[in-house]
Amino acid sequence: MSSKKTSRIETKPSRTADFACLLRAASYVDKRECYSGPDGVAYMLVPPLLKLVARSRWLFKLFSRPFFPNGMYEYVIARTRYFDSVFIEALEHVFDQIVIFGAGFDSRALRFSKLNRGTMVFELDAPTTQQEKLKAYEVKKLVIPESLIFVPIDFNKESAADKIAQAGFVAGRKSLFLRTYLGGEMSKSREGIR
Repeated sequence: MSSKKTSRIETKPSRTADFACLLRAASYVDKRECYSGPDGVAYMLVPPLLKLVARSRWLFKLFSRPFFPNGMYEYVIARTRYFDSVFIEALEHVFDQIVIFGAGFDSRALRFSKLNRGTMVFELDAPTTQQEKLKAYEVKKLVIPESLIFVPIDFNKESAADKIAQAGFVAGRKSLFLRTYLGGEMSKSREGIR
């Protein structure tokens, strides 16, 4: 019997990724001007029951109270808009590479694929979360752009620099790095990336 503890992320998809996806889905169907968000892919990915929750402000408020601190919904909306603008700007300025740490159910590579003129997008996340995302994309028949590369990684045990290099990332090229995940620390992911 092994004395080594297994973390949840090693066996199940990230709850943080699920919750962030739900918040972006709720924003997508929120009709209020300041709350309305652009992530229709997130809405497609949430289960039918959670779509019902997302469409009802009353149900959403009731459901989210035990899970999210006050202001988390607004934080995710603002963060999504900001990262969208940075991502679009990198595509418009034809960056060679975009690296997304803790991508979860991030959908920018799909949502902005028509703007992409050759930028490679590397999405790093735990293998269980990426498998769940790929399965959801397959079920919804979403087309994964050729420019999107999934890089499974254990941020606590593996070097992000090594993993992205193995996936085709070329150091020294014009690159954008985004840390989209909302949870914990990623101490090893910052090592050695130039």
